[in-house]
Amino acid sequence: MDIYLEIAVPLELKAVTFFIGNGFSKYLTDGHAPSWIQLLENLTKKIEDGRGRTLHNKLFDTDESGNAIRSKLEPYICAQVLELEYRKAKKDIKKCVAEVLKENININTINFAKVDESKRFFNKYPGINFVTTNYDTLLSEHVLEGGFTNLFIENSAIPKSGLGQNIYHIHGCISKPSSLILTISDYFKFQHRNSYLSRKLYTLLQETTTVILGYSLGDFNLNRIFHEAQITKANSLRKSDTYLVSRDPVEQIYKDFYAYTYGIHVIDDTEINIFFSNLELHTDEAKRLNSQVEDLQNVMEGKSEYADEFIKLRTSFNSILLQASTLGINPTDKKLVKVLINILKKKKTFTYENAAWSQYEHLAEWLIDLASIINIEKSDIKSDFLDLVEYSFVCMSKDLMLGYSWAAYKIWKNRFYEIKFENQKFIEEFAQSKTHIKEKYESIISQY
Repeated sequence: MDIYLEIAVPLELKAVTFFIGNGFSKYLTDGHAPSWIQLLENLTKKIEDGRGRTLHNKLFDTDESGNAIRSKLEPYICAQVLELEYRKAKKDIKKCVAEVLKENININTINFAKVDESKRFFNKYPGINFVTTNYDTLLSEHVLEGGFTNLFIENSAIPKSGLGQNIYHIHGCISKPSSLILTISDYFKFQHRNSYLSRKLYTLLQETTTVILGYSLGDFNLNRIFHEAQITKANSLRKSDTYLVSRDPVEQIYKDFYAYTYGIHVIDDTEINIFFSNLELHTDEAKRLNSQVEDLQNVMEGKSEYADEFIKLRTSFNSILLQASTLGINPTDKKLVKVLINILKKKKTFTYENAAWSQYEHLAEWLIDLASIINIEKSDIKSDFLDLVEYSFVCMSKDLMLGYSWAAYKIWKNRFYEIKFENQKFIEEFAQSKTHIKEKYESIISQY
């Protein structure tokens, strides 16, 4: 399934939330927006009478130039230590945070070409919600400038307008310094309170597709939030409803971890502007799919059936899954599952035709797609599914051999890890019990 199409479908339905981290602010300011450590270092340097230099050595490990590279304690604890020092000096550390951010994020540091790229994209899709742990006001004052925005900040009046784009500053905003989640004490209070923003956050994660921009995979806040969200997240007809865009390459082992643990699909080695461009390339197809959702309802009710020419297309199976997701159909819906297995059986018959090598590839892809989202072992289609897996295995070959699909073998080998763990187990038991496909199964999993 095309990842960008998966996002474009809910984007066109105004059912997407962008979860914005500090990396997004760094991107828009060409690195001038301070990281957590850089912010703490700036706060330390503002302490007067030489105390700041002493604290700097105690709180941070530094490079050869004396710049902080990491904190010796967890950053929220360092912030708590600094807050005590500010209190001794009768100063408000959170107001100082606002000063530091304004010094580093302003018209002299903002890359307005990048801002304009982001502004153009977000203005085109006004139904997007924004959740951010950033303290700065780049989104509201620059990216969404000119559009109507509703800012949601803890302990502030809740905007009543249903118009415009919503920005949820779940860790506070410099427009109200007292709202900032800065110290370990602030963090514990935030973690345990049942506030409007915390409830809204988890509602958005449940009900919308989430795109994460500007976070590293190791970000503590990100991991905590999505761990809690995953516990209660409803089953979906997609492998993921959450996508993290990384500007850097990410090792497959980490992609697998985040997919399995949090249901997050990682789109790596992709600049933010490239992500926007790729997404827009799929919006026309998304509109077409959204306009045809009634086709699936008719097929499920037995009032119509899909044409052979449609089923022969590589994209048809995943188009149906996207339509089902748009309609909010449960993955275990028996009518839907029956439609899907019948389409797979139909695809098998197309492999009997002359020059039908692409149909073998499609069949392998679709079997993996289905096994990645539905617990097949507990469904009514287990027997039919295993018959199709057996057929796909029999017709594929590791080597280039006349009459066998090498491409189907490659698909199974490269994508087997995507299958739900419980489905992997019963496919293994089945394959091990069939001597004519046992060797092929062992070959495709040899890399895992």
